[in-house]
Amino acid sequence: MNSANRPVSPHIQIYRPQLTSVMSILHRISGVMLAIGAILFAFWISSLAYYPHVALAIFDFLASIPGRLFLFAWTLTLFYHLCNGIRHLFWDVGKGFEMKQVYQSGWITVAATLILTCAVWIVGYAASCPWVMMNYRSPLARVIGLGSAKEGSMHWWWQRLTAVALVPLSIWFVFSVAFSFTGECQVAVYVWITSPIVSTFLIAFVVSLFYHAQLGIQVVLEDYVHHEAMKLLLVLVTKFLSAVLVIFSIISILRIALT
Repeated sequence: MNSANRPVSPHIQIYRPQLTSVMSILHRISGVMLAIGAILFAFWISSLAYYPHVALAIFDFLASIPGRLFLFAWTLTLFYHLCNGIRHLFWDVGKGFEMKQVYQSGWITVAATLILTCAVWIVGYAASCPWVMMNYRSPLARVIGLGSAKEGSMHWWWQRLTAVALVPLSIWFVFSVAFSFTGECQVAVYVWITSPIVSTFLIAFVVSLFYHAQLGIQVVLEDYVHHEAMKLLLVLVTKFLSAVLVIFSIISILRIALT
């Protein structure tokens, strides 16, 4: 079979859908969605720092029913990718490969995703935030995969390290927002970011988020884009865009924190 036309992971052209294959596909889809969310996150941070009227429009949207549905979808996507990423980390150390364990961990991942999503929304409502939600946090993008042949080992390790870092950081971010943003949300955001601890954690979250997202998108491009020149171009564009957004996000956070 021509290598350019061979089936690609997770082999959706060959195998009948199963829990494991469906979860693998959803993990990659959620990773791509969260990477896009990381861009929206950078836009949100920059609007707070430089365009308050845009930030106000964003809050108005989040207060609407479509906005809440959007936030709920992103919350669900984030926690699915988070929980399934933890499952993959156990696999990386050789745990949970028995067929019974694979299916048990799969259903545990689904249950944990639903429980965490509901918990965050309950916290958000309990905190009396008008637009309810903690979650303009895009992110976490935690795509699993192998790097290129020449840098696969380092790519693999950085992807796992950022995934581990994003577990506590993303949970902190979501629940911190849910607990903190009561009353006038836009004002609360500014007050929240001016805290030295919050701004430090937020910068760590942004750096880990974008680096992990960039590594994950690179894996997807290497698996599904077969034209070498196009693949190289897209990887370089992804790296460049990630670096620019990280720098811009950090500058925006510091501008708010130090103003």
